[in-house]
Parts: sequence; C-alpha cells; structure tokens
Amino acid sequence: KFATVFFNEQNLLAFLRKYREKLTEKLNDIEGKEEWGVKIRCDEDGFRHHIVENDPQVVALDGEIASSSPGKAYLLKRKRQQLIEDVTGNNMNLYRELFMETFRAASCEVQANPLPPENPNNHEADRLILNLAVLIEQTGLQEFSGNLEKLEGEFQSKGFRFDCSGPWPPYNFSRITTT
Repeated sequence: KFATVFFNEQNLLAFLRKYREKLTEKLNDIEGKEEWGVKIRCDEDGFRHHIVENDPQVVALDGEIASSSPGKAYLLKRKRQQLIEDVTGNNMNLYRELFMETFRAASCEVQANPLPPENPNNHEADRLILNLAVLIEQTGLQEFSGNLEKLEGEFQSKGFRFDCSGPWPPYNFSRITTT
C-alpha cells in the first residue's frame, strides 16, 4: 500500500519474506501498465434539458398538456415532472454502466473510486458522477484515448464532461492482501 511505514529494517525484511510471493505476483501483474484517472461530470440542468427535448414520453406528454384543460394540464404537469425525474435517473444509471463498460473494454482493470459526499452549498453546474481509476497496458493507450474521445463526442451535448489525468503509478491496483 502506498506510504506504508516500517519502524525498522527488521520489520521491513520480515514483511518482504512473508509476502514475497504476493509482492512478486503483483509486480508482474502491473508491469508495463499505467494508471489513468477519469472523472466524469454531468451538468444536471443540461442533462434534464436533453431529456425534455428528446425523450418520446416527455414530448408526447407535452403535446397532451398543450391540448388539455387547465385542471387536467396541472395534473399532467405534475406527472411530467415525475416522469422527467424517473427518466433522468434511469438514463443516468444506464450511462454510468455504459461508461464503465467502455473503459473496461480498453483496459486491464477499472476501479470505481468513491465519490465525495454531495455538498448542498456547492453551486457548480457539474456534478461528479464517476471517479474511475483505469489500469492500461502502455500499448493500449491509443485505444483508451480513442474510446475517451468517442464518449466525449457522443455525450458532451447531453451534459457530460470527461476529465482525464495520468499516467500515474498504479497505486489503485498495487494492493496485496496481507491476511
């Protein structure tokens, strides 16, 4: 684990002897690979706008609202609001899974790191929806970059932004079990 402290040389040597096989296996696993970070953010207002403009159920309901009496229109608007929330949530989950699968296809391993707790005082337009660590063969960087560009091209208009950083040492993929 990164920044493990040993109090003396004897403790370090004892650890190395005890976990030699696991350490060697892990080092062989990460050889020739690098870690990249991918943070995916969503402009929730932009995403909702995309849903309102393009979802067939919402568009159909808008037509029904326009031709309804005021009382019925009021009830349909409430139904519309709930429909938008449901469709937004369902699509967000589908997109998260699609993003994960796209990065899995071009990498050795993908790890979803925890998201920070939501801060109600944060007034940023974009909300972090995925924080990924991606382990890539150095020879697979072009495929990874191509997949990232493809996702950006396809999903930017839907309110998504992809921030990539790296290469990093494979910290997220270098843990061994010591029990």
